[in-house]
Amino acid sequence: METLDLAHVTRTAGDYSYTRVCRMPEGFTVRVRIKRDSYKTQSFAVVEVLTPGLTWTDLASEDASVWYDDSPRTNGLKAMEQIAGRLLTRATTILTGKRAV
Repeated sequence: METLDLAHVTRTAGDYSYTRVCRMPEGFTVRVRIKRDSYKTQSFAVVEVLTPGLTWTDLASEDASVWYDDSPRTNGLKAMEQIAGRLLTRATTILTGKRAV
């Protein structure tokens, strides 16, 4: 999977975001968006696919209750990359019908 774009932005302690756009070998373009807010209820992690009409459609998400408490308040890049990896694996399975290795 080729990464086309990657952004990690920290706004304040406990408030940062991660966005990664990838092209899969099968030709699909997918985007992972993760937002860790200072409030768990405002945090999210989602993977989307770019449609032929150039709109993003949700494929899968991971509820913040799964990862929020284990994510650091600062310097959360490693935690976000782990979440992104799980979501990209799920996207591969959904779009190709094959388990990612």
